[in-house]
Parts: sequence; C-alpha cells; structure tokens
Amino acid sequence: MHIRYKKTFTAGWSALEKRLLPSYVWTSDPLMFWRERILFLICFIAAVFGPIALVPSLLLSYREGLWIVILVDSLAYMAVVTILIARNASFAVRAMVLCFILYALGVSILFILGPGGAGYIWLFGASVLISTFIGLGAAIWTLVLNTIALLSVGVFIAYGNPEWILHVDNALEKWLVMAANFLLLNAFVTITTAFMLNGLVKALLKEQKISNSLRESEDKFRTIFDKASDGMLIADAITKKFLQGNAAICSMLGYTKEEIESLTINDINPPNDISHVLDEFKKQGKGEKAFAEDLQLLRKDGSIFYADIGSFPVIIGGVPCLVGIFRDITERKQADAEKMKLQTQLIQAQKMEAIGTLAGGIAHDFNNILTAVIGYTELAQMNFEAGSEIKEDLKEVLAASVRAKDLVDQILSFSRQTQKEQVPVQMRLIVKEALKLIRSSLPVTIDIRQSILSQSLVLSDPTQLHQIVMNLCTNAAHAMREKGGILEVVLTDVELDSAFCSTHAEIQPGTYQKLTVSDTGHGISADVMNQIFDPFFTTKPKNEGTGLGLSVVHGIVKDSGGTITVYSEPDLGTTFNLYFPIIKGRAEEKPEEHTILPTGTERILVVDDEKVITDILNKTLSNL
Repeated sequence: MHIRYKKTFTAGWSALEKRLLPSYVWTSDPLMFWRERILFLICFIAAVFGPIALVPSLLLSYREGLWIVILVDSLAYMAVVTILIARNASFAVRAMVLCFILYALGVSILFILGPGGAGYIWLFGASVLISTFIGLGAAIWTLVLNTIALLSVGVFIAYGNPEWILHVDNALEKWLVMAANFLLLNAFVTITTAFMLNGLVKALLKEQKISNSLRESEDKFRTIFDKASDGMLIADAITKKFLQGNAAICSMLGYTKEEIESLTINDINPPNDISHVLDEFKKQGKGEKAFAEDLQLLRKDGSIFYADIGSFPVIIGGVPCLVGIFRDITERKQADAEKMKLQTQLIQAQKMEAIGTLAGGIAHDFNNILTAVIGYTELAQMNFEAGSEIKEDLKEVLAASVRAKDLVDQILSFSRQTQKEQVPVQMRLIVKEALKLIRSSLPVTIDIRQSILSQSLVLSDPTQLHQIVMNLCTNAAHAMREKGGILEVVLTDVELDSAFCSTHAEIQPGTYQKLTVSDTGHGISADVMNQIFDPFFTTKPKNEGTGLGLSVVHGIVKDSGGTITVYSEPDLGTTFNLYFPIIKGRAEEKPEEHTILPTGTERILVVDDEKVITDILNKTLSNL
C-alpha cells in the first residue's frame, strides 16, 4: 500500500509540474532544469503551507498593533503566489523577485522586531537562495549587504533606542555577538553553497560541451552512415544478429531499418554459404580484417544479388561487433557477362572469317580441278553410245563430280567469295516454295506447321534464302527422323530494341523480319552449342553431312545485315530465330531465260591460268 501511495503521489506531482512549470524546462540543460524545479518547489510550499505560519503571525501582529508587519507579510505572500503562476516571465526575473522579497522581508522584520523576530532567518534564507539561483558573485554581495544590515541594526540599537531592547541588558554587545555568529554561519553556508553550485555549473557546462561534441560526432557518423552509397551493417559478433543497417543496405536487401534489426546472417546468406560466412566471423572475431568478392546475398523477396564485402571488428558499448561494407556488383557482373558474350561472338566471327578465307582459297583450286574432271568426263561421254557400260560409269563419275561442285559452292558461299546479287525479296514466297519442296521428302511422322504472316521485303539473294530454309528444315527433320515430331516455321515482323541489339553488336535497333524454324527433336547439348556454326563441324554420321550447312546459313544471314540466335535443350527440341532488316520497295520478278548453244566457224582465243581448262574449252568449242 505504501508503494501504491508513493506511485500515486509521484504521478500527481509530475502532472502538477508539467502543468505549472514553463514548457521550455523539459528541453533545457540540467542546471536550468533543476533551478526551475527548486524555484517552483519553494514557491509551491510557501503558497500552500505558508498560511500555517502566516495566519498566527498576522493575528499576533494585529493584537500588538504592528500594522507594518501585517502589510509586509501579506505583500510577501502575494508576491510568492504571483511568482508561482507567472510562468511566462523569465527565470532570472522570477528568481530575483523571490530573493528580493525574502531579503526585504528579513530586513523589515529585523528592524521592527529585533532579535526576537525571524528577520535574520529570512536574511539567511535569502542569501542561500541567491547563491543557488544567481551564483557566487551575487552570494558575496549578499553577505556584504547582510553585514551592512546587521551593523545598521546595531547602530539603531545604540542610537535609536527601539522599544524591543528596553528590558535587555547589554543589548548592543549581545546584538554584535549574535550578528557576528550569524554572519559567520551565513558565510559558511552561502559561500559553500555558491562555490559548490559554481563548480557544478562548470562541470555541467563541460559535460554539456562534451555531450554536444559527442552528439555532433554521432550526428556526423549517422549522416555518413545513412548517406553512404555502399551498404553498411553492424552485427553482434557473438549472436550474429544485426544491430543496425543504413539506407543503402535496406535498399539492397529490400527490408526496412526496423526489419534489419530483427535479422541475422542466416537471413541474408544462401544456405550453402552459411558455413563459409561463419568461418569468416571467427577470423574477424580474432581482430582480422576480411574482404570477399562476388558473394551471393538473399533479398527479402528471395532473389539473389551479388556484392563485394569488406568487414572489420569493432567494440561498441563494450560489445564485440563486426562492421560490414557491401557494394552491389550485380550490374557490373551482368555487364561483364555481356562483354564476355560479345568477346566470344567477336572471336567466333574472327575464327570463321579466318577459316572462310582458308576454305575459299582451297575451294578455288579445287574448283579448277573439278572443272577438268567434269569437262573431260562430259567429253568422254560424247565418244560412247547410250547404254554402254563405260558411259554409265562416266555418268556416276559426273554425278559425284557435281556433288563435289555443290560442296565447293557451299564453301564459297560460307567464305563469302562468291558474287551474289542482293535484291528486294519477299521472303514469304521463298519460304512457301521451300516448304512445298521439302514436304515430299519428309516422313509422315513429321508434321509441318507454318504461320507465314509477314509480307515485308528484305535485301538478299533469293537462291541463298531458299538454301537457308532448306538447310534448317533438313536439320530439323534429321533431329526428328526416329520418333517423329512437329516442324514449325513462322515468319513475322518484329521491332528490336537497344536492349536486344546491345548483345548483338552486328545489328542496330529497328524493324526486322523474323524467321523461326523449330522442331521437337532430340535437341542440342550445351557442349555442342558453341560449335554448331563452325565449318565442317557436324554431329551427323559419316557420309551424311559435310558440316557446312549451318555455317552457310550463318554467312548468308550476316551478309544480309541480320543476325541469328538459337535455343535448344536436350530432348526438348531446337529453335532457330533469324532476323533480317526490313526494307521499303517492291520485289521484281525476272523472266526465265532460255538459250540455244550457238555453233559456227569463227576463231576464238581461249585464255586461262590452268592448262587443263584451256584444253577442255578448246575441245568443247571445237566440237561446236
């Protein structure tokens, strides 16, 4: 019950202080805070309990006819009540008024009643309050004034002959002894109190200065901490719990500052990395600094980002902590990946260009040899009648030579050393024609689906475009020949933006015609994917492929100003996407030309750097 009453009294007194004290008190420095509260307490006690002493004093003064005492006491009480409720006045004004009232009351009563009154008690109280509220300098002046007042009373006793000393023996001597003792005690208390308060003021001011300096340092640290572009986390080195995080780390992780302070390292690190992170904690707990590159971190939504992390141990409030500095490198990592991809594409292009140059040179020489083989074979056929065994053998030689010639043509197309005429072409017509042709050669287990939507024009060679469709469809059919499947060909117009073109340096943003050829075959494995456009590379059995089909497709697409992409997964099929820049214009159809071999008796000069070719031309022209 005692505790309950104590709590009730404390709560009531606090409410009273908040109601009657000036509002600035609660935000002022400690010294002013306590001075205001002491002033309030003195005035409150005087106002509430003062009548206990005031009423008897007034009654006694009334019976004795001391009207001046009644007036002084009444004015002093009203002044104290006024100070209590005058909250808008400054502390200095209210404190000085109170001290003046007490001092005036003491001097007045001292002269009116002498040692038998309470005058010197009020003088003592006034000097103590002056030392408390105003300071050491004012306290010393108060002692001087008290001395003057007491000496004045002595003079009054010696020469004024007041009524209150008529019955006292040796009144002046007794008064001087009493005054001396009073002044000594007054000096002890007043100067000691003032000196103590003066030291307290200096100590508080020094502490306040240090506190302000610390607050400024803390504000600077907090500003730097919160405004830092790198993420920063402070963690308890023992519990692994985060104590604080700045705005940057909150943005990286997707948590609020309050949420950060409820997390541990287990919440932001993937499970596979926890053991490594704990090992790092142990090292740093021994005072070692640490730096880790390219670490994975978990966001609030479960997504992953990459960061470089530096950390070092500190002691905060006696608690061993670790400070981690996080730099998000996700964009840099993506940029490095894109750069690596572009470098790979460049190396691939340079490799294919080098191989193409080599293949082109070989193909030219090989073409000259084939010209001789085909020419002499045709000349030999002219010397045998139809149906003869030798002519049939020569027919097979000629067929093999023609296949070799087609192979040379593919090599020259790949090496881009053949002169092809690029004209505006409506690709949809070529695609439809190629699909009709290939339909007859595919088994019934392969279903062809087509969606030819684009009617745009591209600048290319019609024969080469036909070759592209045939090669891609043939490869797709080969991938599905065992189990069957779906061959799908789609032709549409698309708009390629800068994001797509940034990963394909050979093209610019714009409108493109997109040819998609996809199948549901066995797909392409990852270890083969990087080689599919290499010349002479093939996964087909021996004698079933030359390895030039996709190389030729790649070369034709590049010559047309486009690009090619491929996506494939084992057992899920393959999709080729070819992009050709769309042009404005009309496709022109050339009429088919038929010529008749001329004959005559003219003289013809034949010039060639290969003797076998001049011999063949000589014999062929001679026969005409």
